[in-house]
This record gives sequence, C-alpha cells and structure tokens, in this order.
Amino acid sequence: MNKKSQNTKSFLTQDFSINDIVQNPIFKKILDKLPYAIGIFDKDYNILFLNKNGYHFLGLSENKNLKMKCFEQFGKTSPCNDCSEAIFLKKAFLQQQTYLPETSQNIFTKSYFIYDSSEQLEYIINYIRFFKHDKSIFPQENLPANLELLLAERIEDLMASNQKLQSEVMERICIENELKESQIIFNSLIETIPEIVYLKDLNGKNLVSNKAFEKFVGLQKAEIIGKTDKELFPTSLAEIFVQSDNDIIKNKKSIHIIADFIDPAGNKKYLESIKTPILDLNNNVEGIVGLSRDITEQKIAEETLKISRNELAQTYDYIHNLMELSPIATLSLDSELMISTINQKALDVLGYVFDELIGVSFINLLVKPEKFVKGSSKPVILEFTTKEGTSLIANVSQSVINKTGMDERIVVTFQNISDLRGLFVDPLQEESLENEAAFEDFEDKYVKLDPGCIYFVDDTDTEDSYRMFSNMVKSGVPGLCITRQNPTRVRNTYSLLKTPFIWLTKNQSSDQPFIDSSELYKLQPTIYNFIDKVNLGVVFLDGLEYLSLDNDIKSVIKAIEEVNDSVMNSNSSMIIHINSLALDLKEFHLMTRWMKPVKCL
Repeated sequence: MNKKSQNTKSFLTQDFSINDIVQNPIFKKILDKLPYAIGIFDKDYNILFLNKNGYHFLGLSENKNLKMKCFEQFGKTSPCNDCSEAIFLKKAFLQQQTYLPETSQNIFTKSYFIYDSSEQLEYIINYIRFFKHDKSIFPQENLPANLELLLAERIEDLMASNQKLQSEVMERICIENELKESQIIFNSLIETIPEIVYLKDLNGKNLVSNKAFEKFVGLQKAEIIGKTDKELFPTSLAEIFVQSDNDIIKNKKSIHIIADFIDPAGNKKYLESIKTPILDLNNNVEGIVGLSRDITEQKIAEETLKISRNELAQTYDYIHNLMELSPIATLSLDSELMISTINQKALDVLGYVFDELIGVSFINLLVKPEKFVKGSSKPVILEFTTKEGTSLIANVSQSVINKTGMDERIVVTFQNISDLRGLFVDPLQEESLENEAAFEDFEDKYVKLDPGCIYFVDDTDTEDSYRMFSNMVKSGVPGLCITRQNPTRVRNTYSLLKTPFIWLTKNQSSDQPFIDSSELYKLQPTIYNFIDKVNLGVVFLDGLEYLSLDNDIKSVIKAIEEVNDSVMNSNSSMIIHINSLALDLKEFHLMTRWMKPVKCL
C-alpha cells in the first residue's frame, strides 16, 4: 500500500468531532456540494454550521456570523412541537413537510438527533430541500451508530468519484427529478382538464390522451395511443382533423376550427378545436398539440338566443308599426313610466313634437297622477295638460307587455272623451204603405223580431239580408243601416229614401256619415244614440270583416258585446249579417253566442 493510500485510509477511519467537521475546509467543501441545505445545531438549538445551500435557504451571506437558533430559520419563536416530542421519545430522526407562508414554498426536512452516552441530546443535524409534490425526497435509511461513521461513509463515496463526474451526476439527478415532477404535473393537468387533450406526431398518431378523450371516443387510453384520427373519429370529422393538421404542418401556425358531425346515435354534434404546432430549435414541426371540446349545447343555446332576439326585434317592430298605424293616441312607457316612444296622433292631441316627450315621465302629463295605476286593466278617465296649458279629458287604457328577455313595456292609449260619443243620426222612417195588401205582402217577407235581441244571418250573399231589413223599415219600423257597401247604391236598390245610413269606410270626402275601420269604439255609442231615440226600432249591420282589418277579431267581438249590452236594455232589435266562412269555428261561436239565428223568408 502506497503512502497516499495509507493517508486516505487513515483519514477515513479516524474519529472526527463535531468541531473538526465544522472547521475542516475539506468537510465544508464536500457538504457545500450537496444539493440540499445542511445545518448542525447544539443541544440548545444554536446553529453551529450551515453549508452553502443552508446560507441560501436563510437568505444570508456565507461570511455572516450565525447567531440564530434552529427553529428561527422557520420563522418560529420556540422549538417545533414535533421536534421536542421526538427528542423526548429519544427518536433517532424525524422527517416533516412544511409550508412557509412567507415565501409561499414547501420544504422537506429530515432531522437526525445525536445523543451522548447518557442518552442526552448533544447535536441535531438537519437536511432541508424544497419540493413540489407530496413525496419523500430522501431514501429511507437508518442512521449509523455514530456521526463519525456516517461522515466517513459520505466522504469515502464523494472522494472516490471524479469532481467533474460528480457534478454531471448531480446535474442529471436534478434534471431527472425535475422531469419526473414535470411529468407528474403534466399528467395531473391533462387528466383534470375537462376538454379533450391530445398530442400527435407527424404521422398523425396520438401519443397522449386524457379522460375526456377516452369518454368522447368510448375507448381506453391504451386503445387510443398510437392510433390516428381516422381510426378514432367518424369519417366526416376525421377528414376535417387531418386537413387541419396538414395546414398546421405546412403553415407552422395555430388554428381554430368548429366542426359539425353526426354521432353514432344519429345526433348532430359540434366540436370546437384549437391546435398548435410543436417546433424544435430549428423551427421545424415535431408534432401537434390540441384541445377540443363539445360545444353542442352552446350552439343550441346560441341558436335559441338568436331566434329569441329575432322574436324580440319583431315584437318591438310590431309595437312600433302598430302605434304608427293606429289612429288612436298611443305611447309606450318603460318600467319607470318614462315615455320611450309615441305616435303622431298622441303628439297632435297633446301639441308636442317627438323629441320633447321622449324620456319624459308620463306622470308629468297628468293633472292628477295618483289616478293612474300601473298595470291596471280597467280604463280610467284622466285629465291631461297639453303643451299650450289647456285641459284634455281622455279615456285611458293600458296593456303591460312582459315577455321573457324583453324589457317591460306599458302601452297606453287615450282618446278624447268628445271623440267617443259616436255619430248622431235622425231616426227618419220610410213612408207607410197605403195599400194594405202590399203591406201584408211586405210583412210576409220578414220574421218579427223580439225586442232587446240581436239576430244573425249566416250567408255568403247579403241580398236577402238587405231585403229583409228593407221590408221591415217599409212596414213602419224605424231603422238604421250600418253598411260596408255604398249607401247610395243600397238606397237605390231597395228604395230606401229616408232610412239613415252609416258607411263603414275610410273615405272622409263623402257627404255620408261614416265610421273608419279603426274607429271601432264609435260603433256602440252610435247604435246607442239611435235606439235611445226610437221605439221598437231595428239596426242592420253588414261589414264585420271590414272592421277586422284594423282590429283583431277579439276587439271586434268585444265591440259587439258592448252593442249587445245596449240592445238588451232597449225595446229595439238588431240584425247582423255574418259570413261564417270568413271566421274560424271558435271565433264564430264567440261572436254569435248571445245572438239568435234568423233566416230570410
């Protein structure tokens, strides 16, 4: 054995004290090479020694004098409970995982307790290393019988290796640990992502999959790895994927696609995908990583929302057009009773221009605003103040539009009381027939009607209905004819010279009394004005279809109900010509439920 070997053996087998360790530069250099923090402490927890990583762990310069206790390196003011308990139980070592909130870091510590011959604590040796996952950093090992033997073994191992090789090995270990930790993180990440995750090589083979991928294709991971899209997806979807992969490889750019396909159950599905190339150091494509998710429910929701928006837009347009076409003063209020739109008729009645009322509170137009109750279905008489300061007494009605997805709207209509009085006609009678035989002949041409009743004639042809009414008035019954036909032609056809006529027309240039189809509200007061002046009179109405042009059928039925109320309280009667073919069955029955049928003789 040569001298060098003898020296080495002597060095390795001789006993070393703690003082020798902390002051020996060889030991210090060796311990500084270790990849974790090492600290040696006395029985009172005072720091005797720190290696290079120990100083870094505490954020101290290596030349600084150590005046710190063991537990203070963790930001505590007294020994750790676990450490004190281990010493009390004479344990050889203690390992812990600790979270440091000050640095937001996790550390792994392993403490060895050195006892003297009396089993009293003499020294503590700490190993500290940062970690990312809940796993042991250091292998389980039993502490040798004495500190000197442990250090001798470590020194022999380290001195036996070449310094350069040791550095490479340590670097390799660090890299492998980092790779293992990265792999754990990567696997955990892709497994918890709810979207489909995949990684492909240049041949289109899948190298990675997650639970979402397995669920989507109905296969296990082992059945997915190594297969191409054509082997995993429906043909139509696979072709889209392959084409997008080729585009990525060619252009070296990420791509975003939405593909629709038919699943095995025959349902249409939508899949959104984001793919990006994996480039090497030479900017060549090595593979493709991607993420896909089923957006079928989202697409259905979008289509539903689109339809809803279209319906809302149509509703707004309908309300706007209806207001503009309405001859009745109409305005729309928001939920705060602010005017959001108003038609020209209302502007004319109140004397304002459009911009002067938009955004203005409807309440400000009323003399007694407390009489307007939001949402009330009952008409109410309210007094308005016009722009000129004059008073306008009007009959006010409101309807609340509260459709899902649409802001609440209140549509208010109002009419000057003076416009609601209807038409006044003179109840002139046709001259009585002098020839008694002729009178009897006329009497045979109609059925005598009960007072206070409304009758209807259901026919496509109106001639018999007009002839029945003509015969009645020629027999001396006071009559009123409300007709859609030209009154002059009807007079000439049936020789009705004195019977008053009201023309259902928009022709305001005529010298005939008329009611516009939009003035449905005038029908009842006009009829009431007539039957209130006559005894045992008759009213004939032809033109319900015309009245439906500017009014929905329910409004027409409601108007006839109001007329029926007036007729029932009189000794007169009324005949209405109806063509049931122009109405559906339900509308026809609603219209005629209080009427009696009558046929012409």
